[in-house]
Amino acid sequence: MEEGLINTSRATPRWVARAVAAGEFIGLRPGHNAHRFYFVALVQFALSAAALWALSMGAVEAGHCESYACSWRLILFQVIIMCVFQIDFLTFPYFARSTSNLWVAEGGKALESGHIGSVLRESLAAQPGGLVFFGVLVSGFLAPWLRGGWWWALIFGGVLMINCVTHLLANGLVADFIAIHLSRKQEDFQEGLLAGQFTYDQAVRAFNAINSERRQLQGVLSKTTTTFVFGVLLAEAVLLYDFMLKPWGSWEHMVLYVLYGLWLFGAFGQWIKMNAWVEGLAEKVAEEVDGDLRWSPSERTNFMAFLQATKCSITLLNFELNSSFYVAIPALLFGWFLYILELKQFHEFDGFPFDHFCDGNVTSEGGGGHHG
Repeated sequence: MEEGLINTSRATPRWVARAVAAGEFIGLRPGHNAHRFYFVALVQFALSAAALWALSMGAVEAGHCESYACSWRLILFQVIIMCVFQIDFLTFPYFARSTSNLWVAEGGKALESGHIGSVLRESLAAQPGGLVFFGVLVSGFLAPWLRGGWWWALIFGGVLMINCVTHLLANGLVADFIAIHLSRKQEDFQEGLLAGQFTYDQAVRAFNAINSERRQLQGVLSKTTTTFVFGVLLAEAVLLYDFMLKPWGSWEHMVLYVLYGLWLFGAFGQWIKMNAWVEGLAEKVAEEVDGDLRWSPSERTNFMAFLQATKCSITLLNFELNSSFYVAIPALLFGWFLYILELKQFHEFDGFPFDHFCDGNVTSEGGGGHHG
């Protein structure tokens, strides 16, 4: 590690420096210990396989099915989620190589900068929420589904927590850091602009610099988020399908359907906030008539036209991420529920023809929690 990353300022807590050191140790820093990162990813994959094995064993012990082969069909939704988790982890080095990140900011002496230290504290402090979500909520609602197999539930939850620690550390140092860092740059630019610190030409150059980073970020997101979104939606579809149509469906499936929907719902909050900034900046420039921004009316008009002409939107599958995303996801998930309910009630749909091989393997003691 470079000296600049060790000699932190007083404003940077020691735990932040240790988190950065841990990120470098596992190979997140571009150009350093890349082989170590992939070794960590391989260990994570093995731990994920162990967690899924414990969950499948618990499904048999809980009486959901009599066959270990069919137990993997029962936990298919979690297999998909764990695969999404692993693929997402593998994208972090690409994030770090392709965007302005912790290890190149402020000339490589990031922790000596009060700004970078503040961004790191915010991004890292948000990560324990992920531990609560996966370790407490997800594992907590899977435990009752396993009924008597509490040891298997503990193994699954414990291994999941270990994986989460490494994953969330990487997320806090790379993806969330980049989002918050760029958001802070945008806020600083807007504050300086409205305070009259830029001429028109200076404002154009400063905005172009920020826009360049937005384009870098959009290029990375377009290559890394598609698998994540499709994977979570596929797991959601399996959860709802099992709950509504399969004999092993139970209320825990519906709770997890809501929880994973909330995860998808909140995963893009930073990007949505970032997208809304350009329109908000244009409105502020238009309204700042009697303030410190002493531009002529033509300069204001030209700058607002320039913002719209050069705007780089953060998109997901070519759809711009904005506040309507918060309406679209719940509407989509609720629409799926109504559609499958209609198929079941009015068309007597009982599942795909190729997916009945485990129906007869479900035991009366374990399956059909919501079917009565």
